[in-house]
Formats: sequence, C-alpha cells, structure tokens
Amino acid sequence: MRYHQERIYSIKGQNKTDVVYMPENLRLGKAIEIFMHPDRIVIGADNTVTMEKIKDLFSPIQCDKLEMSVRSAEMTKHALNSYLATCISFISEIRITANWGMQMPLML
Repeated sequence: MRYHQERIYSIKGQNKTDVVYMPENLRLGKAIEIFMHPDRIVIGADNTVTMEKIKDLFSPIQCDKLEMSVRSAEMTKHALNSYLATCISFISEIRITANWGMQMPLML
C-alpha cells in the first residue's frame, strides 16, 4: 500500500490527493448483508480532514468505526484474514477427528 500511496503523491502531489484504506471483511454468500450491516468499519487515513470526510460518508451506517493510519488498517486486514484462516483450519482438523468416532461438540 505504501508504494501505491507514494506513487500517487509523486504524480498528483501530496497536497492534492489523500489515500484512504478501508479493508472489507465480507463473507461468502452474505456480502450485501455484511456490507449494509457491518459490525465495524476500519478506516485508515493519515489526514484528519480526510478521516472526518470518510466518517461523515459512512455516518448513516450504525456500527463502530475504527480510526487508524493507512498502514495500521492494512495490517488489520492481514491480521483478521490470518485469524479467520486459523479458525477455519482448526475446526477442519477437529472435524477430521469426528471421522474417527469422536464427538466433536464434546471436544470443544
């Protein structure tokens, strides 16, 4: 992301352009529902005026709005994706044990 931000600034000038990073966390089969009713919105911006404009834009959506730098928002996306992948892998491993005759709900 930093590369793209620096490239945009070099072309347009830092005073004319701001970069905002808003990672989405949509779930397969529920993309529209999750987009319209999120539990949180992550907003990454390095300019306070831009941050306020984005918050105003999303003000009709009632949820927590987490404000952070562009780099932090990008890392938040990677961390959340890693966490979700770990959860899926874990439950898949537990499910395999169900094939061995173990009762999955009792193990968790």
